[in-house]
Amino acid sequence: MEELTSLLSELLRVFPHYWVYITTAQSTRKDCRDRPNVYSVLTALHSAFFPKVTQMHCHHSRQMDPDTRREIDGRLSITQAQTPTGTTFQVINIYQFTAANPAGQTDMWATTENWINKQKDNRIIMQGGLNCAHPGCRWEYAQPLNKDIGTADNKLEHFLKNTSGCFHAQQEHTWKGKECRAALDHVITWNYHLPPQAARPIPKSHRKFDHCQVWTQLPHLDFPKQTNTARTTQPDISQRIDTVFFKRNVDDWKVRIKSQIKGELDVNLTGQALADLIHEEQNFWQKRHGGYKIKHGKHAEERGKEKNTETKHKTSF
Repeated sequence: MEELTSLLSELLRVFPHYWVYITTAQSTRKDCRDRPNVYSVLTALHSAFFPKVTQMHCHHSRQMDPDTRREIDGRLSITQAQTPTGTTFQVINIYQFTAANPAGQTDMWATTENWINKQKDNRIIMQGGLNCAHPGCRWEYAQPLNKDIGTADNKLEHFLKNTSGCFHAQQEHTWKGKECRAALDHVITWNYHLPPQAARPIPKSHRKFDHCQVWTQLPHLDFPKQTNTARTTQPDISQRIDTVFFKRNVDDWKVRIKSQIKGELDVNLTGQALADLIHEEQNFWQKRHGGYKIKHGKHAEERGKEKNTETKHKTSF
């Protein structure tokens, strides 16, 4: 959780005009290094186009397996965003289970279907890795398809039929294996229509990700831009002062400084008298600032040692 908070803070610093929401969950399944799998979904919306954004909570069936329920909380993110003109959209960001986990896929589709069917006339845009394909959107696969893969594709068709979703068949692959390709990432809408999406290869710096980017065009008339962004940039003072030390000692610092402040002068000083007063105040602030730097440096060093000690006992996942 500490790592997630640190990541979110860094994202907000780098992209100060975006609303950023991250859902994450740790699975009971483990990878080849015996580490628990962690699933996360990140949603970022520009505050000039969506000045008001709220993260929604999707309820699950009580009969659902607890581990699956917890994992869905990390794989599914729903945000409600309002444009400057007052039009409301719901943005669903989803990372579906793989075809090798048909039970997980069924629970995810059921959860999402129940949510969408309760929204009535709300405009909904859903995008993400669905790990299933529309008919004709798999290439170089052995025929007939593997049972799990065929079942996954059929579940997508049933989901679209049961929710009346608007779906454009992807004409390009978004995932490529050793000997086959498939369009597994999609954009689906309800009560709203978008042009067909396009797939773009991942930049070279992100080659470790095996899915392409999926882009779709949003009509500019429906998404007017505000002159000023809703989010304002907060000053980043973390690199300039030790905020922990400052907060702990600020009251004592105020008391000591107050006793040295001269306030309004009874007479208007000029010439050498004024120069002497300025020199006196400069010496005072230099001593106070120098003392603060020494304490700050010592405190930071101690915190660094504590942090290194804690890191050795952290579980990395």
